[in-house]
Amino acid sequence: MGPLSLASCGGGAALMHPAHTLPQNRVSAGAGVSGQFVFGQGQRAIDTGKASGTPGAISGGANEQQFLAGAAANAVLAPGVSPWVGARVGLGQNFEAGLAYTGRTARIDARHAIGNDTFALSIGAGASAVIFHPTTSADSAAPQLSSGRFQGTTGGFAAGGFGFDVPVIVGWRSTASVVQVWGGARAGFERVAGDVPVNADTSAALESTLTAHRWWGGGLVGAAVGFEPFWIALELDVAYQSLSASASFPPASGAPSQRSAEVTGVSLSPTGALIGKF
Repeated sequence: MGPLSLASCGGGAALMHPAHTLPQNRVSAGAGVSGQFVFGQGQRAIDTGKASGTPGAISGGANEQQFLAGAAANAVLAPGVSPWVGARVGLGQNFEAGLAYTGRTARIDARHAIGNDTFALSIGAGASAVIFHPTTSADSAAPQLSSGRFQGTTGGFAAGGFGFDVPVIVGWRSTASVVQVWGGARAGFERVAGDVPVNADTSAALESTLTAHRWWGGGLVGAAVGFEPFWIALELDVAYQSLSASASFPPASGAPSQRSAEVTGVSLSPTGALIGKF
């Protein structure tokens, strides 16, 4: 199963800006497409979690553990394709602010650059709101799946949360910014949580709360080519991902009352967009 087999509201959250900041009151805006590929243990957890469901009554504890790891990895690592839209504004004194949206994450950031007309170093900080709501086609005729006490599928797990990241990039640009290239490092943290229905020997509707924390770090390279006022920009981000997940169950659902899982993996996120500066 390929990394994009669970395409939903995923996609990468690329920076998509050069190291040089915009002049004061200058604005840029763009739109494009972003993808997220997941490799290693992260992709295996997603695949195994998707296959953990069995029709009928409560299944074994192994299925439950697989569901937890798979649902968390799918929501946090978010393999898939999504639109990318963003806008930035120059604040003066080599400061800049921006806002971007990828279908899973809305990110706001600010940064400062030092350098000259040709070379620049940019240091920034961003904060993100996460809303992961995968699009799944429910089949009413299909039997209800159970993974341990969990009901449903990992692809139906919706989560929300927040995150922050710190990017440091260096870049070069030619005369009139016809060609711009940049590269650097980026690291961050994210917390997401959501509820999943559970089976229990009771008529009441019960849910388990899943919480996942992700630490990540990696590098990026990007380039833009164009003439005033439009540029075509491409960026490739690669990151090592480490996430820990936990699930708490209501007492009526039985023991154990909690489960936990840890998943690591590598993500590759290409993004392309058309950007205008005005």
